[in-house]
Amino acid sequence: MKKCFLLFILGLFLVTDISAQNKLTEIKQFLESKTDFTAQQVGDILSLVESANRDDLPSEILINRLKEGIARKSAYQTVLEVLTQKINSLKLAKGQISECLNKGIKVENIKYSHQLLAELLERGLSEDDFKLLSKLVLIRNMKLDELVQLCEIIVKHKEEQFPAEYSKEIVSLAITKKMNLRAIKYIGGIVLEELQSKRLSSEEIKDIVVYGLNKHRSITRIKETLGETAGRGKITDEKLRGGKRPEQKGEIQVGPRAWLAVKICPADIFANTLLAGYKWFQSI
Repeated sequence: MKKCFLLFILGLFLVTDISAQNKLTEIKQFLESKTDFTAQQVGDILSLVESANRDDLPSEILINRLKEGIARKSAYQTVLEVLTQKINSLKLAKGQISECLNKGIKVENIKYSHQLLAELLERGLSEDDFKLLSKLVLIRNMKLDELVQLCEIIVKHKEEQFPAEYSKEIVSLAITKKMNLRAIKYIGGIVLEELQSKRLSSEEIKDIVVYGLNKHRSITRIKETLGETAGRGKITDEKLRGGKRPEQKGEIQVGPRAWLAVKICPADIFANTLLAGYKWFQSI
């Protein structure tokens, strides 16, 4: 029985090795037929792909990137630099994912997560930002697949010149407020829309969204507040709080500063009564 098992494992390694060798042969033939690279240059590219195979990195990504470069008639040096960058990002992403798995973060599609994280690292995601969100995701018992998509929100914001600190504050707060991935991505999309419309400054957008999340406002209400603020000009405390509104059940309006509405509950009434009595007693 043990002998059969060993033969099975040996067979798997053999098949994997043959498959990797076939890929290298395919790449070699492709480069020789589609480019004017020298034999040495072709050999250097093959060495890169072979090293990726040894490190158990998804070589198909490298092959696709290679074919894209050749289709654009990129120079050899450019192709080599792109492949090297991709290998480095895949290695870095693999290391970060290993740390997450060791900490107990679960994953559904590790191949997807690996590829997307590598891409995000190339687009400017910092390791520190990834580690920060991974800690919150672990506490919330979210999956690695979700963590990578949350990181994508930060990268997209950054590409629209939205400060990473602002984006991290919004995403981190949404996670701690126990919002699900779909809701957080929707908020990220709202921020993107406002950034692209250029109606409000980055700081104004951040302040309104953070205030709304802290006050447990609905996403729809946060979006409305952004639109109302953009339509009325410079942000004020009143606009940040959603502007004047009709009195609602369970709230009290105080004179013209209606936005200072405070929710009233029996405990609040009792505490306020005690405070008023204490002040009256002191004044006697």
